[in-house]
Amino acid sequence: MWTRNGAIVSGTTSSTLVARVSGQYRCRVTATNHAGSASQTSAVRAVAPNTVIARATVRKSRHLASFAFRGLGGATRFQCRLKKIGKAAAFRACASPRTSLHLTRGTYVFSVRAIGTGGTDPTPASYRFRI
Repeated sequence: MWTRNGAIVSGTTSSTLVARVSGQYRCRVTATNHAGSASQTSAVRAVAPNTVIARATVRKSRHLASFAFRGLGGATRFQCRLKKIGKAAAFRACASPRTSLHLTRGTYVFSVRAIGTGGTDPTPASYRFRI
């Protein structure tokens, strides 16, 4: 039996559960034998979400790039970085879609990472392109 924040999660009968909503999850397993039954409750460690770039649009003639992305597994926010090769860049808070204008000629890498209750995606989604 799975619970989230103390309430039973309906429709769960498996020993595995993909958490689509953030919260405190627990799994209670009950086994029955000839002597009776015994049960054990285990806390579940939250796993960092995964990040996917759903759409990338690059318009070289207009010097712009736009990206739509989403998080899988309880993402609550995102951080993006647009790095021109050879230049430093830091991740900053962002939302989908993300559009960058007035890009100069060169090669860029757009990266996005989801953040959720389980932490930060350790493998940000990336897209390399040229203007």
